[in-house]
Amino acid sequence: MFFAFQVDEDITLRLLDMSQADLIFKASDTSREHLRRWLPWVDDTHTVEDTKKFIQATMDQFAQHKGFCTSIWWRDEFAGIIDFHGLHTTLNKIEIGYWLLEKHQGRGIITKACRAFVDHAFSVMKLERVEILAAVGNTKSQAIPKRLGFKQEGVLRKCTKTSEGLEDVVIFGLLKDEWTKQEH
Repeated sequence: MFFAFQVDEDITLRLLDMSQADLIFKASDTSREHLRRWLPWVDDTHTVEDTKKFIQATMDQFAQHKGFCTSIWWRDEFAGIIDFHGLHTTLNKIEIGYWLLEKHQGRGIITKACRAFVDHAFSVMKLERVEILAAVGNTKSQAIPKRLGFKQEGVLRKCTKTSEGLEDVVIFGLLKDEWTKQEH
């Protein structure tokens, strides 16, 4: 592991590497029912090798300066994943994605991790816009950008695949000047 960021006394973000493959696979494998409704990759992840391919893709993305993916740790226990993806250098924007194991919900973990990612996007990466997309029916996921001051900008029809098929997505956007005006 070559990167870790302490969000607060309980939450640490660690850049994904191969040493985490077994743990991430086991966590997602035992949480299939919770995760599969909104995350179609769960049904395509059958072995640790599948998880290793995912981790390698995130490592390649990091090496190409197109984003990065971290594991989320709550009190030294694996809790989920948060990532930057969809970097658009011409438009100076990026998207945040995340998932959390059910037993860790309700602790503010994703909100705090997203806050750290937004700070990084605007202060270190010098971006002008951050987006979060959430399926229309995924109200828990939609609560995160709302809590952080993102603006709901619209609905993209049949834009994401879930275990139920293609579904509409709510797009939330936050601009750098809006973030800097907020108290964190």
